Amino acid sequence: MLASTQKGIIIHTATDLGAPGPNYDTGWGLMNTQAAAELIDADAASDSLPHIKEAFLPDGEVIEFKVKATGTEPLKVTICWTDPAGNPPGNLLDPPNAMLVNDLDLRILQGVTDFEPWVMNPANPAAAATDGDNDIDNVEQVLINNPTAGTEYTIRVNHKGSLVNDQGNSFGQMVSLVISGNEVEDAPSFEIVELDKTGANEYTLQFESVVGARYQLETSTDLETFTPVGGVINAIREVVAEPTSAPAANTKRFWRNIRLDD
Repeated sequence: MLASTQKGIIIHTATDLGAPGPNYDTGWGLMNTQAAAELIDADAASDSLPHIKEAFLPDGEVIEFKVKATGTEPLKVTICWTDPAGNPPGNLLDPPNAMLVNDLDLRILQGVTDFEPWVMNPANPAAAATDGDNDIDNVEQVLINNPTAGTEYTIRVNHKGSLVNDQGNSFGQMVSLVISGNEVEDAPSFEIVELDKTGANEYTLQFESVVGARYQLETSTDLETFTPVGGVINAIREVVAEPTSAPAANTKRFWRNIRLDD
């Protein structure tokens, strides 16, 4: 697991203390090791990564997928990421300077309703957390206390500005997602279901994917020897559309798709 995944699981499964949500007295609550272990076990029992995902969010892109609420418990989603180092202020007591570099945003959507993450007011630390746009923390959590059983909710992670790496260059951000209160569904077949010709020798291959899983397209002219084509695909949507090419000199061209974490 990424360090951000471990942190996200601990926060997600903690026993809340005090007012609902995070607060300046008790943080995210009391660590609940049993709940964390049970969530990890439940995720490992399925091939669809239903509760724990690690995904790479490229600059300018959006992670988006649907879940169905069980209706028997709150629907809760937590994201956590290891942010590049910011520029610290000088020696001050409790400086209010914002340090976030890559500002990711978590939302749960249902119909015309956008559910927003917890936010706290550092100018009023005694106040209870509310929901809103969090542009301070590298942890965000959305909680829906009474979701409708069997209803689809869309989980979306996007970002403000540009995503950069530790050197300040445009890149992307690994993000950990932890989910509970959702139905566990089987992973879709990752076979190629559509091939569209987009140019003389250019094609787009489409396949259904598990968000957070990694895939590799391979190609062959004889169905005997396959070679990788393109780089590793980090799925951030439920349907992947991947561009590829086939030289005109080949009278036959075959593709197949491999899930790398199988």
